[in-house]
Amino acid sequence: MPRFWNEESAASGLFLTPDFVLPGPDMNSSAAIEFQNVWLFFEEKPALSNVSFTVDRGETLILLGATGSGKSVILKLALGLLKADEGKVIVEDRD
Repeated sequence: MPRFWNEESAASGLFLTPDFVLPGPDMNSSAAIEFQNVWLFFEEKPALSNVSFTVDRGETLILLGATGSGKSVILKLALGLLKADEGKVIVEDRD
């Protein structure tokens, strides 16, 4: 069953689905990627609205969604190519 980030994401058809988890020595440490109430706007139109999720170390997730639902925006935020207008994007314990 998909894990929706929030109602707005569910309505747009954008969701995460767990693929599999690889066990490792650091599985009990903090998350590898965490989005906390992230908002991003392009020309005053929200590309992401109040998105929150966690990807644990060793976990693989799949981004699924229609064109324009925010998949590439999420990847660019996680890579640091874009900055959130509101909220936090934490990757490997760095904000």
